[in-house]
Amino acid sequence: MIDILMATYNGAEYIAEQIESIINQSYTKWHLYIKDDCSKDDTISIALNFQKKYPEKITVIENTQNSGSAKNNFFSMLSVAKSDYVMFCDQDDVWLPDKIKITHRRMLCSERKYGKKFPILVHTDVSLVDEKLNIIAESLFKKEKWYFNKKITFWNSLIGNVVMGCTTEINKALLCKVKFTNLKNIPMHDWWLGMCARYFGKEIVIKTPTMFYRQHSTNNVGVDDKSKFEQLLQIFFDADAKKAEKERMQNITNACTEFYSIYQENMKDIDKKRLKRFLSSTSGSLIVLLIGMIREKISGPYLRAVIQYALWR
Repeated sequence: MIDILMATYNGAEYIAEQIESIINQSYTKWHLYIKDDCSKDDTISIALNFQKKYPEKITVIENTQNSGSAKNNFFSMLSVAKSDYVMFCDQDDVWLPDKIKITHRRMLCSERKYGKKFPILVHTDVSLVDEKLNIIAESLFKKEKWYFNKKITFWNSLIGNVVMGCTTEINKALLCKVKFTNLKNIPMHDWWLGMCARYFGKEIVIKTPTMFYRQHSTNNVGVDDKSKFEQLLQIFFDADAKKAEKERMQNITNACTEFYSIYQENMKDIDKKRLKRFLSSTSGSLIVLLIGMIREKISGPYLRAVIQYALWR
């Protein structure tokens, strides 16, 4: 059995289409939990109608007060999960019919290889679509050049998050490893799950789109349709873009600080030293920083992230 966790807030426009796409999945051993964060539209009534129609498949939970963010709502739902596997679901997307089947098959294959007690996270590619489900990009991975000629490591987290929660499945071993209460400095739940999976277990990537990721004006998290060069120019010349870049880097620092604070006793000495060095380097001068990184033979995503910090802090 797979527990599917859907966090909702003012999602009346699209939620019915999303729930229908889950009901129509080829894999049927799942239970959907919908937790509404005090919506002001018809989200909760739509969800309750589906619960009435499919009581054995859908459970609706209403927050008594707003949690403050989608991240907080998702984290609060992890305590609801009782099955050996958990998937996450946004309120405004559409799952392709074999999404659960494809993802879960890879999860079971990975558990046969590494063992059920080994923390595993599986996530997939998506197709970008507009509000009416017209295709914008067949593959987000190809559009953003993710996971092509890249090795997946914990240190990739120092660049940012590339795990999309709405595509993700985790096993119980990872769920038991993840601390998910009283987390104040984590940007998003999927970022945190990705960091924990990379360090303590495995992040498995499926380079096949399994859902339509809808882009619209009220996205909590969206995709920038500008090229990398255009994004870079915007950071140079647009004050709001530069501010957003600084906030993104602060999010990385916050996430790494939280990870070190919680898991330092479970980390290897060399990794503790490396992470502490990264955190302290974000306030150093660029010249001193580069000399130190070269001396210590630090390269790849780690070095790129440090240089970004030095340039944009």
